[in-house]
This record gives sequence, structure tokens and C-alpha cells, in this order.
Amino acid sequence: GDYYIYAMIGEGQSYTGTFSVEEYKKPEYKVDITLGKDQYTNGDEIQGVVQADYYFGSPVQDAEVEYNVYKKAFYKPWWYFSEYRWWYEDYYENMDNNQKYNNADFIYSGTGKLDKNGRFDFTYDIKEDFKAKYNYYDYWGYYGYDNTYETDYIYIIQAKVTDKSRREISSTKTVYVTRAQFYLNAQTDKYLYKPDEKVTVRVRSNDFSDKPVQAEFNGTVNKITWGKYPDYKQEKSFVTTFSGRTREDGSGTASFDAKGEGYYEIEVTSHDSNQKKVSTTAYCYVSTGDMWWWYNQSGTVQIIPDKETYKPGETCKALIITTKPGASVLITTQNDNILTYKVEKIDGTSKMIEIPVESNCTPNFYISAAYVDNGQFFSGSKSVMVIPETKFLNVTIGTDKTTYKPKEEGTLLVRVTDYYGNPVPNAEVSIGIVDESIYAIKQDNTKDIRKFFYSPKWNSVSAYYSGSYSYYGYSRLITIYERFNVKNLNESELGTIKGTLRNKKGDPVQYATIVIDGDYVAATTGSNGEFEFKLPEGSYEVSVLQGKKSKESKKELNVTKGKTITVNLRSDGNDIIMNGDFGDLNQAPLSTETLDGGILRGNKLAEEKEETGVVYKKDKSKNGKGIDDEDTFLPAELRSDFKDAIYWSPSVETDASGYATVKVKFPDNLTTWRITSRVITEDTKVGQ
Repeated sequence: GDYYIYAMIGEGQSYTGTFSVEEYKKPEYKVDITLGKDQYTNGDEIQGVVQADYYFGSPVQDAEVEYNVYKKAFYKPWWYFSEYRWWYEDYYENMDNNQKYNNADFIYSGTGKLDKNGRFDFTYDIKEDFKAKYNYYDYWGYYGYDNTYETDYIYIIQAKVTDKSRREISSTKTVYVTRAQFYLNAQTDKYLYKPDEKVTVRVRSNDFSDKPVQAEFNGTVNKITWGKYPDYKQEKSFVTTFSGRTREDGSGTASFDAKGEGYYEIEVTSHDSNQKKVSTTAYCYVSTGDMWWWYNQSGTVQIIPDKETYKPGETCKALIITTKPGASVLITTQNDNILTYKVEKIDGTSKMIEIPVESNCTPNFYISAAYVDNGQFFSGSKSVMVIPETKFLNVTIGTDKTTYKPKEEGTLLVRVTDYYGNPVPNAEVSIGIVDESIYAIKQDNTKDIRKFFYSPKWNSVSAYYSGSYSYYGYSRLITIYERFNVKNLNESELGTIKGTLRNKKGDPVQYATIVIDGDYVAATTGSNGEFEFKLPEGSYEVSVLQGKKSKESKKELNVTKGKTITVNLRSDGNDIIMNGDFGDLNQAPLSTETLDGGILRGNKLAEEKEETGVVYKKDKSKNGKGIDDEDTFLPAELRSDFKDAIYWSPSVETDASGYATVKVKFPDNLTTWRITSRVITEDTKVGQ
């Protein structure tokens, strides 16, 4: 069944994780499909190979093969070129194959047999008109209208291999069958330009498996403006043309001079080797700041940042467009908290504003703008991505050998470096080693640890206009993590405060809130009245909030970076009493934990460390008269130690050089083992 793990952390935050327990039988072999190309077109021949091998490396011989060909209309989904593409890809990749290939049409089936090398070759001739029917009710087709549309396709090759024990293992492979050989994508280096400024267009040409393609391209630029009220007549005028070529990496640039204010439409075209036309369109704005020519069709506030993503330390320039000239607009930035707010008087219907992008803006923040006109409320918001690159770690895994024998001991080395390539000491490294065949039953759908901690946040701050009505709202105290930016400070810059809250009878007080400087939540007491939190060096006032009642008195708290102090609080009526038990509770590092095979830290694996790696000792001792004696016969050793998972540790620490080292004794399985490692540091840098 499915199991749930619940964890309550600190300030009353609750988290949930799940895992499954199932009966299963491991597959003994795996099936792979390889194709001659990643992309085909009409008239091509698909050449493919089905390969079946046991997990210990030997081929599956003389097994029966059935292969089926399906097709499904393909398009680049709406999120493909989105700033959040990586987030949506993560969601859709975790869907199972049956969901991915819903509505696929069966087009061909064939059979065969594996040879002595576990191989079966097959071919399929493509005859494609690139037409598909709409799935909805054929209303127009009933009256004789054509309800088809042109599209590219994904062909799905499925292979089923049945061995002599009648165990069937299957695999799938997808390939693109397209009208043209590649596609184009174009975007300007920013969205907002001033008149006579140079506009740079970035062009990418890739085939449908996203491999780069070299291609010549041409661009045509048109300017769009709208007339005044009441007709808002659209006018489109030619501006210029440009041309260029993409390089070996599929990227190319071209530029042109903006000529006057307006909304610029940039069409980029190319042709493949079969003279099939390929095109794409990009857009940008050219304005001095007062967009008199812009018809705001949304009827509300529009917000246009000058580019898609930012880094901490940069400045976000955003254009605010209203429907009302001369409006006083409340402009806020927020994610799970309000970051900045101000009121801007907009002369005309638009204004450029500047927003400093700081570390608390990661992984994204929202720009919101709102104003009231004649009792009517207008508002809009825009999410802005701020990539926390310095929070991502590089993790590499190495072993002392690539092949081991049963009962042999191996050494595993995990190296962790930061964004700048520097080694990361004292990082917590989780290591799991599992039989690869387990993943053939159920894939590891664990979320990427970087996406888990730094996926986009939802906008949790809203603006309303009450007018003559009443609205109910909710608020909360700001936490010390938000006020003092604790999560982005190094451990050496913080002091640790821990202690216990008891009532006047000496009993522990549960679920009370420890408050710093009267406004900022530091921690919530646990079942034993205990609490712990960290703060930058300085002087603070500590108080207690129980339910809806606040203890009136506040006690001074002095924090020193790198030090741990204990603070024991006693609740006495409306007062709190803090004792004088302040002590340095810094503890010595924990001793090395000995697990199955032993964990070694500091890279003490060898006699010495050379530039090329690690030198390992070999046991050259002989048993009795020596195994080299031809007259000596050794009894056969029975293999009986079979395991599906041979190692798990949630927190092996890296040494000063960024290495975590583990020794593992392999069981009697003849198989392939998968090593998975995820890493986190005390300041929440993550990698895997």
C-alpha cells in the first residue's frame, strides 16, 4: 500500500512525504530499442535494433520479439518556450507511458526472434500525409467540410520480448516524423527598447530532438500601432529586413535599428534542404515611456519586464501600462511576503519603473500594480524568474572499479563542488545503491532536489478594493527568516539560541510562539517546551505568544556569531522570566558512524593520493599452500546472499576537499547497481 510520512518542523510548518510497499518479481533482463536517426520524414525508412540483455551483461538468446508502431500528433506545447519550461517538463515526464501515449493510433505490427547476441533488426517504411482529424464531434464533417489539420508526428516503437520461461519484458522508443527537417525559435535580447536603439534578435535552429542545425535565415520587421478612442484602428507599417546564419551550436544573432515607437513584429524564416519553409515570430516594444500608441486590450493593468530572467544584484526594469491617464498606482513586489511597495503617479498611460533584484527574490517574485478609477478597481501582476544559481551544487560519483565480483568490496567516492567549482566541505550526502532491475518495475519519480527547494512560488499576496463593501482578510507575523534573511547567511555568521519554555509550575509549555523584537516569529515550542533558532550577531528582545495572548514583558537577548546559548524561559502570568543560564553549547563534531562496510572520511582510502586519483591496497596473501598449486582443489562456494538494495545512508559528510567516501561489500547478485546521491548543505545549497 501507500504510506505517508508527516513531519512538523519549527514554526508549526507541516510536511508530507509518501512511499509505496508492493510485492514484486524482479525482471531478469532488460530491453532496449535503438534507431538509426532521431528524426524522419515521409518516404524515409526507419531502421531499428531491439537488444535484450540480462542485468549481469550476457545477451538473451532466441527469444520471441513482437514490435508495434503507433503514431501521435506532435506539437510544441504552450509551455515549451515558457520561462517555466523546466517546471512543466518535470511534471509531464513523471506521467507514466500509458498517459503519455493516450490517443496514439496503431499503424503496424511485426514479429521476429533474437539472435545469439540478443539482437533483432527491423525496418519500417514511412508513408505519411501529415494530416490528422480533430478529436471533437465532427459537426462540420457531417456537412461535408474538411475537419483535418496538418501536423508533425511522434512515432512510438514498442518492442515486447518473451524468453523461454515465457516472461515478457517490453520497452518503447519515440522518434519524430516531421514535415520540415528543423524548427526555428527567435526572441529579442530584451522586451523594451527606446527609439533609435539597436534591437538584437537571437535565433536558434534545432531539429526536433533539439540537436543544433546550421541554417541561413531572413527577418522581416513590421511596426504595429493603434489609433485613439473610440475605434483603436490598427496600423501596420514595414520597418526593415535583416539576415543571418546560425552556427554549429544552432545559435545566431542579427540586429536592426528601431525606428519610432510601436509594437514590433519580427518574422524569421528559413528553408530546409527540401525547400520546406520554416518560420517563427518574435515581438518587442519600442517606447520613450509614454505608450500613447498602445491599445491595452486587456482592459486592466499590464506589466512588461525588460527580460525573462534575472540574477540577484541586477535591476529589473518593468513597464507599467494602465487604461487611465494620470493614475496613481500602488506597485508592490512580493512572493510569500511583501518585499517592496510604493505609489507611483503615471503621467500618460505608462511608466518605466526600476526594481532592485535581491537574494530574497529567488526563485521568483511578483510585480503587482493596482489603482482605482471612478470606483472601479484595476489590477495586474507578473511573475519574474530569479534563478538561484549559487544555490546549486555539482555532484559527481566515482568507483574504484567498473566491474566487481560477488562478495567483493568496493569503494565509492562522491565529490561535491559549488557553483564556482570550489569544493564543499561538511555537506550532507545521501547515498543509495539499488539493483537496476528494480527501476524497470517502477521508475524513481523523486523530484529533483533543486526543483523541490527552488521551484517557482505562487503569489500569496493579493490586493483588493473594498469600496462600499466589507472584506475579510488574514495576516500572519513575519518570520526571522524573512526579516533577517537567515537562510541566505553562512553558518559562521549566525548564533544559535536554544532553550525551554515552562509555566510557573515548571511544566513545559507546548506550541507557544517565540517572538523576536515583538514582530518576528523565531520558533514554536515542541512537546517538551523546547525551541531552537538562529540569528545574526546582535541584541534582540525575546517575548512569548500563547494562542491569542501575548506576554507583555520582553527580555533582552545578546547573540554572538558562531556561539550557542541556552535560554530557559518561565511564563508567570502576563510576564516571562528568563534565567541567567547562558552557556557555550558548541559541541565537538560527531564521530564517524560505522555502517555496513564502514564510512571513511577525509579520503583515507589508500596508501597515498596521486594526481591521477586514489591508489588502493591489494591483498596478495595466499591461503594455505597457495591457490597456485595445481594439486589443490577448492570446494565450490555457494552464492546465497541476494539483495535488492545494498546500501543507504542519509547523511555522509564531505571532508575539507569536498569528498565523501564509502566502502561497500557487494552481495552475490549478478546484476547492474544504480548509485543515487543527493546533497544538501546547512545553508540549503542542493544538488544531485
